[in-house]
Amino acid sequence: MSETMLIWCMLGLIGLGRGMAMTIVQEVSLGDMAILRCPSNDDNHRFQFWELSTRDIIGPGNNVDKQKYKYEVLTGTLYIKGVSTQEKGVYTCISKHLDNPSMSAKSVELVVRQNWETVYEEDSSTNLLRVLVVVLSIALILILSFIVYTLKRDRLSQFRDFIDEESGGTPSPDDISGIAGSYKSTVAPLRPAPPLPPARYPAPLPTGGSSIVIGGFDSSPAMTFDTDFPREFTSVSMAQSKM
Repeated sequence: MSETMLIWCMLGLIGLGRGMAMTIVQEVSLGDMAILRCPSNDDNHRFQFWELSTRDIIGPGNNVDKQKYKYEVLTGTLYIKGVSTQEKGVYTCISKHLDNPSMSAKSVELVVRQNWETVYEEDSSTNLLRVLVVVLSIALILILSFIVYTLKRDRLSQFRDFIDEESGGTPSPDDISGIAGSYKSTVAPLRPAPPLPPARYPAPLPTGGSSIVIGGFDSSPAMTFDTDFPREFTSVSMAQSKM
């Protein structure tokens, strides 16, 4: 009898090792309900209990958090409400053979999907990395600004030295006055204007009448206009006045 029990125990251990080698991966979003089906429960086996990675047992006769975990006695299906990162891990379903005391064990790995934006916001290492990136960026900007300022200052100094070399240095006030005195004035002195020629007046008319003279300078000949009316016109005018 003892030999038979030993054989059955060895067979059970072999079956348990084979079952643990087969692990099913199941993903569940954060906060959802996880439904884990017992993979070792089949026509030849009946569900016994679930073993967690924390060595806790979920099954008949074991105290579990009924608000968090629920299971079906016949099928072994496990329900986990409001999954969080604390519930992730490997869940092993243990089932017993119907005809012998051998055990079958198969595992399900629960993976909890998270919102990576929320994870990054709450992760302390990520926030520290952000601070380091900001500090390094500011330091890099300051270094580049200092390099650009130094290069501009050196170029301006070289340009000034080049101008001084081309001009032979900065002249002193005495040199400037000597250079100014060596130049001769190119402005001709003003000369007095020549006197105007005397005016020439024409001789009086022989008739004794009045005249108007325009001109009189050497550059333009004199022009004389007779202002006396004819004698016939004068006689006619006197006759009309007597009448």
